[in-house]
Amino acid sequence: MESKVGRNARQCVTCQYWTGQSARADSPNFIVCDLKERAICNKTGVKKATWQSCSNHEKRHNL
Repeated sequence: MESKVGRNARQCVTCQYWTGQSARADSPNFIVCDLKERAICNKTGVKKATWQSCSNHEKRHNL
């Protein structure tokens, strides 16, 4: 299932440490991602879903 997320949302899918592959640009302000995808966080080493958040969030600028 795909979902739209704002680029400034503090979620794993918008974090530079998240290693998932489903994020893609939809417009200048939004990205589309698969809500079922899980990937490893390069900062904490924990497997997380696209919609989760944490206190180590660093914005991705390559989307």
